Amino acid sequence: IKMLVFIVFYALGSLSRTLFPLSTSHLGSTGLPLQGHRMAGGFDYFSVRLHIGRPSSPRDFILDTGSSLTYTHCRNSCAHCGTHRHHPLNGTVRLLECDRCKDVPSVSCSHSGCVYRLHYMEGSEAAGYLVQDGLRLPSAQLQFIFGCVKTERGLIYSQAADGVLGMGRGPLALSTQLHSSGITDSFSICFSDQGYGALVLGHAEHDAEVTWTPLLGGSWYRIQLLAMYVGGTPLPLSPSAFASNAYQGAVVDSGSTDLLLPTVVWTALRAELLSQVGPHHLTQQGALCYDTLLPLAAFPPLTFQFAGGARLLLPPTNYVLQTDVSCVYIFDNQGKG
Repeated sequence: IKMLVFIVFYALGSLSRTLFPLSTSHLGSTGLPLQGHRMAGGFDYFSVRLHIGRPSSPRDFILDTGSSLTYTHCRNSCAHCGTHRHHPLNGTVRLLECDRCKDVPSVSCSHSGCVYRLHYMEGSEAAGYLVQDGLRLPSAQLQFIFGCVKTERGLIYSQAADGVLGMGRGPLALSTQLHSSGITDSFSICFSDQGYGALVLGHAEHDAEVTWTPLLGGSWYRIQLLAMYVGGTPLPLSPSAFASNAYQGAVVDSGSTDLLLPTVVWTALRAELLSQVGPHHLTQQGALCYDTLLPLAAFPPLTFQFAGGARLLLPPTNYVLQTDVSCVYIFDNQGKG
């Protein structure tokens, strides 16, 4: 079964032109291929290759709409970094002065300039300093603010990717810098469960089969989830239950492998899955795991109903992890998000 998820994002507002100098290029529409990186039973993350620095150097970045800072390893910057796909960036990066990063989340000022420290929900950490250098796209260039990492911990340390590409709604996200530089105000992402996809910067052509759900305001790409169906059975919950989290809505986070649900939603989903799949052979290897390899046909499809009439069908191949056991790869967020 092939499943494509196509997401379109629009930048809101603009920041000071002094923070992001106007680029000399305008981007029409540029498609960049995405590459899935496999874990047991699925894909751990999707990466995109960008060329950065002078001289230009390829970097493979984890595509992350859930964060807003891009960083990679630079020459002489790493004190505790993992082994990544490419050599450290070897160029003449320019440190970012403190007056250019005031009031930016996760960024502070030191005697040498702007420094950052990021914490991810699954436990990874990254810290370093901010620099500015050229970013070369197929049809545009801009002076790009990003991080040179000094320390990495957790999954970020062990993953092969050269860094993280922050595509969130914060002031240092690539999407924001492209918009504030007058290059483009939108981007799209297309994912396939076959391990490929595309990041489209600028207007994306689409056919009549695309359905839409509006983005909500705020610092995240939030959408309104109204209902969930297990097979054809709706969970007995009101729409407000799906927004009973810290974000007050569903967050589209391309950097997360996991589907996390508010406790009340997870409890109802677990009960309905146990009713339809059966409670037999349960283990303690996770939230809902069976100690045998059940056929995928034993699990019902899940349907997510969003505001505006959009629906997303999730077949068992996209939420059941199969190794020597079968595990439902959906989790209770335990109030963390």
